[in-house]
Amino acid sequence: MGYNSEMAHKPVTQATSEDMPKVPHTIIRNGTYSFNARYPQKLIDAGKVDKEFNRKSLSTKDSREARKLAARNYTLHLSEV
Repeated sequence: MGYNSEMAHKPVTQATSEDMPKVPHTIIRNGTYSFNARYPQKLIDAGKVDKEFNRKSLSTKDSREARKLAARNYTLHLSEV
């Protein structure tokens, strides 16, 4: 059996993205982290929340601080839900 280069695994299958932060439940706008979590569709449909996402600025550009603040905000988000 010979080596078939067409069947070989390609090392890069997805493009890398600078837009995707490494801190869960956050987005980055102008270098500043913001908390970002989606409300359940049932709450939106019932009129309990007026928007799809719970977004607020974490007012930091430091990823370590953003990780702590996002975790705290996510806990509060879950208690709201």
